[in-house]
Amino acid sequence: MRRLLILLLFAVTALAGCGGASDPPALVDQQAFIGEWTAPLMNLTITPDGYLAYRRIGENGQAREITAPLKSFSTKKFSVGVGWFDTTFKVDVPPYRDGAVWRMTVDGVELVRPADGEPPPEA
Repeated sequence: MRRLLILLLFAVTALAGCGGASDPPALVDQQAFIGEWTAPLMNLTITPDGYLAYRRIGENGQAREITAPLKSFSTKKFSVGVGWFDTTFKVDVPPYRDGAVWRMTVDGVELVRPADGEPPPEA
């Protein structure tokens, strides 16, 4: 029994060390993505230091929530997670300014965030 416990402890420690605990990518060149994006059944917040908070209500009323560091980021997709556990989001339409708001479409959902009067950043 003690041998099994030691083996289990070793395995958990090894897995934790292999999880890719590197810092998330900073979004210096992707300012248009940063902010709190909303849609009727979805919220997505992307921070400048590379973290994401996501909440989406499904057709069955169940909420799916993720709060995690970005693992990779491009204008076409980004993934978040820790270690081997990750989720990828597809950017269907990158951020663009539409009057007083910014719009982008992620995983088929059009999201909006206020423009707050700032000049449009390079997307």
